[in-house]
Amino acid sequence: MGALTAGFVTIKTPIKIGLGEGAFLSIQTGVLDKLMLGLLPFAVTLGTYFALKKKIRTGTVLLTMIILGAALAALNVVSFK
Repeated sequence: MGALTAGFVTIKTPIKIGLGEGAFLSIQTGVLDKLMLGLLPFAVTLGTYFALKKKIRTGTVLLTMIILGAALAALNVVSFK
């Protein structure tokens, strides 16, 4: 199951923190990937798993993921490329 998650779920964050004098820290490569490679896709998968385990309907979970993903992409918080 872990290989399927890593292979099919793609989500990244383009957020960068300014450190001054033109230096930036990328949240994706500088923090999240150093903690655990593929942390965001893993978090999305776990969130979906626990929502389904709590007996939330599949359609509700899917619709929530679509709306939340579109809203976060519009705010440039996440990228699905």
